[in-house]
Amino acid sequence: MKPLIVSSVAIITAGAGILGCTPRVKETTKPNILFIFSDDHATHAIGAYGPKHNNPELHKFLQTPNLDNLAGQGMIFTNVFCGNSICGPSCATILTGKHCHLNGMLNNDTIFNSAQQTFPKLLQSGGYETAWIGKWHLFTEPTGFDHM
Repeated sequence: MKPLIVSSVAIITAGAGILGCTPRVKETTKPNILFIFSDDHATHAIGAYGPKHNNPELHKFLQTPNLDNLAGQGMIFTNVFCGNSICGPSCATILTGKHCHLNGMLNNDTIFNSAQQTFPKLLQSGGYETAWIGKWHLFTEPTGFDHM
């Protein structure tokens, strides 16, 4: 199985695919999904995005062979946008697939309404085991994850 590799700006694309689109070809096995979401990484900070996105001077110091290998086995998004540039609201946008004015997470001081539908909850209902590894800055108890 190939893991799914996305950058933090692939938020709405990932959410939209899970929330409303149906696959053209029905697969008999579920793929493993690895969603890597890192704060403040631009494309020039990861080698897999290639020379078009990488500053040669900076790239001498930034080597990302493991991420590049994962990306080579999966996919990366190169034509996407960030729904909100603030940490908490951006994370809430990823989780819900909704813009901040709809998911209620307007700034970093807002408490995220974890009762909302999120893509991890949808993955769980589809038989996936889900985990969140890293910081959680939404001021609420995380839901939709088997492991934290």
